[in-house]
Amino acid sequence: VTQLGGLDVLVNCAGTTDRAPASQMSDESWSRLIDVHLSGTFRCCRAAFPALCDSDAAAIVNMSSVAAHTGFPLRASYCAAKGGIESLTRSLAVEWACHGIRVNAVAPTWVRTAILENAVASGVLDEETIDAITPLGGVVEPDEIAKIIAFLSSSEARMITGQSLLVDGAFVINPHI
Repeated sequence: VTQLGGLDVLVNCAGTTDRAPASQMSDESWSRLIDVHLSGTFRCCRAAFPALCDSDAAAIVNMSSVAAHTGFPLRASYCAAKGGIESLTRSLAVEWACHGIRVNAVAPTWVRTAILENAVASGVLDEETIDAITPLGGVVEPDEIAKIIAFLSSSEARMITGQSLLVDGAFVINPHI
């Protein structure tokens, strides 16, 4: 804020994963995932609030996931955290609208990140399977997500708030999964 003269956009895009059966998941693992994803998003929003109140173009975009809309085995904490992010997004959108702050979420399916690449390399995920269960096929590229975030942050999306935009190639609505 001091260096650039203000803050117009906050994008919350930190994340991690930890596969474990829910019945065996440690409290530490659960807390770490919830803390990074959900609590981290909340803390960043709260910290940015004063500066965003001073902006004429304030927007927050929170990174969610298709995991907020469907269950994944061995990912209870991740699914819960992403569902929490979407609820937080809606709550802040209503609460902060009077301050001119729009709050939305982007919920992609598999994005080509280091985490995905490591999962494919280790055999946890298979890109052919992802293609088969995603009607539009393929993995989402990071630049595709960046463009959606840029749109939601722009004045062109001035009446969009409290929404979660699924970027999933129809994965969530696919009856064959």
